[in-house]
Amino acid sequence: MLLGSSTFDVRSVEANAVRFAGASAVQFSLCDVNHDGFLDLALNFRTQDTVLGWLYAQLLADDVNADGILDSTYQSAQVKLTGRTIDGTEFAGIDHLDLFLSGKALRDLLDRLAAEGAL
Repeated sequence: MLLGSSTFDVRSVEANAVRFAGASAVQFSLCDVNHDGFLDLALNFRTQDTVLGWLYAQLLADDVNADGILDSTYQSAQVKLTGRTIDGTEFAGIDHLDLFLSGKALRDLLDRLAAEGAL
């Protein structure tokens, strides 16, 4: 989500140039999400197109490798969003995300990491 303001008109953003965790948006729309009178740019990304899965696997492996015990399946990561406006001005933002899997998806990932020798 890119929030518009009196100093940032999201209509000037090249939505196809925005990248989140390495992925391009698959869908976007303009709407006033926070009801402040300025249009905002809502962007949708496919998780599988991002580096989030790889990053999560690395964080799990690093957690285990530190002391031989997986302390938590909840991992925190810093992720970047980049883009540019139609006049070529580049912008970037960083935020922290909590990443986690559970159930079969987590078991499958842990099994894969163990088979690769990462755990």
